Amino acid sequence: MPETAQPSDLSTSSEQVPPPQPLSLEVDAPQKEPSANAKEIGQFRAILRAVFSKEGIQLLLSHHPNCEKYESHVFKIGRLRLCKGCILSYPPVYTIILMYIFWNAARTFLLTKSFRIANIYWFVIGFGVLTLGGYALKKYSRIINDFTKLFRGILAGFLVASVFAATTWYYAIIPALLFFTGLAFLSLKRGKEMDTTCKECEWHGNFETCPGFRGFYERLTGGTSKDQQPAGQLESTQQQIAPSKVGSDTASEVIAEKEP
Repeated sequence: MPETAQPSDLSTSSEQVPPPQPLSLEVDAPQKEPSANAKEIGQFRAILRAVFSKEGIQLLLSHHPNCEKYESHVFKIGRLRLCKGCILSYPPVYTIILMYIFWNAARTFLLTKSFRIANIYWFVIGFGVLTLGGYALKKYSRIINDFTKLFRGILAGFLVASVFAATTWYYAIIPALLFFTGLAFLSLKRGKEMDTTCKECEWHGNFETCPGFRGFYERLTGGTSKDQQPAGQLESTQQQIAPSKVGSDTASEVIAEKEP
């Protein structure tokens, strides 16, 4: 007959088996993504930090990347780089306008008629001719190029003063149109020249890798710029690596065939 379990045995076995523990599931709270406004504020702060950094201020003062291709476009005072066009053109503009407004003797002289027109218009014609002549000859000398920047600043100053001196509406419109047309032409011309210079460079205008923008780009992105080779050097490096790899593979196949 089969033996039946004694009550003492059942009590002992029940004491040895622990009761089942309830399952507990730990659920992490979902992380909140930053809102669109927070992202925009963060981007705006990053831009401000980049603009007012040392690299950003240098770029604002020079208006050109820190590159040897643009060395002829800046004045260098120690580590400070200043845009030649702005330094030579803008001070004459403001000086002539302030002289006309606040200096009675200068205003009287400019409004005095000589050979049927006021002296101020003779200055406009004279410096207009000098500016056009300088543009035609600036490629032959850097000094001529610098004087051309100075002449166009003086011309712009007299054009603005002519608007204040005009007694009729058409005498005000013509100098204003000449001023804004020349300003737009110079802006488009300078932008096109810089775009061509950067695209013909070995870095092909890639601001992420260009050494001239490296410091400012690192400040803007809050990290380090990409350390890459120029596009031309990268292609040549790849072409040099490919034949050597093929040659090593072929040599290993020949050795494998000769081995028994």
